[in-house]
Amino acid sequence: MSLKLQPGGNLVRVAPSKVHGLGVFAVQDIRKHTCCTAYPIDLLVLHEGASEPGLRSLVAFSRQHRNSEAEAHKRLKKQLSDYGLDIAPGVAVYADPSTHSPGLCGHMINDPRGTGAEANCVECPIGGGALIGILTLRDVREGEELLMDYGERYWQERSQTGVKTKSRDCAGDV
Repeated sequence: MSLKLQPGGNLVRVAPSKVHGLGVFAVQDIRKHTCCTAYPIDLLVLHEGASEPGLRSLVAFSRQHRNSEAEAHKRLKKQLSDYGLDIAPGVAVYADPSTHSPGLCGHMINDPRGTGAEANCVECPIGGGALIGILTLRDVREGEELLMDYGERYWQERSQTGVKTKSRDCAGDV
């Protein structure tokens, strides 16, 4: 697969969505396998016992608080819970929905569940996970909303525990 990076983040915008709240839309036609935006990382959390329910969390990075502020991290994680993304077993990133730009709005992409549509993009770690790119799975037309499958785990955890994390594997080398 050949990955196309679009510098400047001028391919997408955040706007009201018919799917849910705000969404991310193509401002021009986007070719298949184009990295059209990125998922910002405001909070990086490492989970102990990643496969066990009720796991403990350790904040490894927070853009808003010093690493020693454990209570502030817990509040921030709860505040950002709808905008969490599992990037590896036991590792999740969270992004603040109040801040986004065309180049960093991956956390604003909606899931197509219940719409009859299919996902047209996927998150994909770039540079060993230092950046989470959003990669188109097919050609996306101007004005079309980007949709990303959050995965069954997102919906199961949301209905069972209230913990809201997105999950999707990225196949292929990037």
